[in-house]
Amino acid sequence: MILGFTRPLVACLLIGTVSVAMADETGTPETPCKIALSPLPTIAISDLLESVARKSDKEFLVDSRVPAEVVIGQLDWQDVSYALLHTILRNNELAAVTVQGKVNVVPVDAIRQYPLPILDEDHVAFADDEWVMKIMRPKRVKATFMVPILRPLLPKQGHLVGVPQSNTLTIIGRYANVRRIVEMVEDMDEHTPEPAEDLTNKSSEN
Repeated sequence: MILGFTRPLVACLLIGTVSVAMADETGTPETPCKIALSPLPTIAISDLLESVARKSDKEFLVDSRVPAEVVIGQLDWQDVSYALLHTILRNNELAAVTVQGKVNVVPVDAIRQYPLPILDEDHVAFADDEWVMKIMRPKRVKATFMVPILRPLLPKQGHLVGVPQSNTLTIIGRYANVRRIVEMVEDMDEHTPEPAEDLTNKSSEN
């Protein structure tokens, strides 16, 4: 028995075979078969933001480069929370950042140009897909050593840089990902036997 979703493909293969045979006889190939794909469900971003604003008591500003509609999948857009909005924006190559009390929706490629919230020990929880900044000062591990190890874990719009003079690591990314990287650095720092300055001196001597 042929599964339902394979029937269009089988039909194309059969028609393609006939087309090749006809091309051999007449010299004119037939138009190839195309499988029509259903478009992904979308919603006007103005309607989505208005719905989220009512539930979260937030006000939104939208960059002129943001598309009028976004893909939302099988979600009911009227049930989307503020946290889930960040995930929808991520899936549409967009991001949101709060500036002067207003949530700015912008293309994700521009997110590093905005004043992102800086995580500290007493920070409140953010949405997993919300963009944040974290500054770390490991005590033992050398910050610059961490950059090539951790940089592949961030998207291209993220940022990771180590400053050798202060042994500082600056991370920009989505909250859940930054939190994961922070935990990795803390774990490696805890299991590094020598202070970072000693590692720096030894590498310079070699």
